[in-house]
Amino acid sequence: LRLLVERSADLQRRGLQLEALHVVSRMTRLSSRQVHRITAQVLALLPSLSPPELATVPKLCARAGLQDEGLFASVTEQLGSAWAFLDVRDLVSVWRSVLRWRVGPPGLQRSSAQGVSEALMASWSASPPPAAAVVRQLRALGRLDATQLPGPKADAHGGLGGLLDFGGGGWGEEAASEEGRRAVTRALSACLAALPPTLPSMQALELLLAVNALGQVARAWSWLGGGRSAIASFDAEGT
Repeated sequence: LRLLVERSADLQRRGLQLEALHVVSRMTRLSSRQVHRITAQVLALLPSLSPPELATVPKLCARAGLQDEGLFASVTEQLGSAWAFLDVRDLVSVWRSVLRWRVGPPGLQRSSAQGVSEALMASWSASPPPAAAVVRQLRALGRLDATQLPGPKADAHGGLGGLLDFGGGGWGEEAASEEGRRAVTRALSACLAALPPTLPSMQALELLLAVNALGQVARAWSWLGGGRSAIASFDAEGT
């Protein structure tokens, strides 16, 4: 970590600073002082990151325990303008990471997924997305299957149990799971709302992929068993 701090300018010039931050976060548990330093470095990096690089930042933040509200707001803002440029793999990485990334001070932490889903909806409300972006987002949401993910609390009946295993930290597991469910349901609602205007411009393959993704959601998200009323209830409480 000392080398990362001392050679920060050189790493950034070589385009290696973000990768170095990922390596450090995998190697050791960070102290509060180290978290503060890395938070500042990530904030400085954000404007220069490409969309695929930006997609890895939530994973870094979740692993390193970067819970700063200012950093979260900046990452969310950057994601809001990058959605249309992320491929399915990047989007899956973002959603898996934000469902694990907690933000806020101790005792008042919340799932970052809620803010990310709100950024998605705001971005698409301001500027209607292209058909390809809607299809990619649907495909990514369709891959959030807990049975395919690591985690001791994965739900054997489908859903997001494994993704929503946040461990300790004073954050109620049930409340955390509920926040995560609300977040991805709002993202799904944003996709469904964006579908009708984009249907005329969809190619046959895109339409097929969208239908397949909705089928994956129907199979994996068993907690939406209430049908449309479940989605409507989430949306109503978010307005």
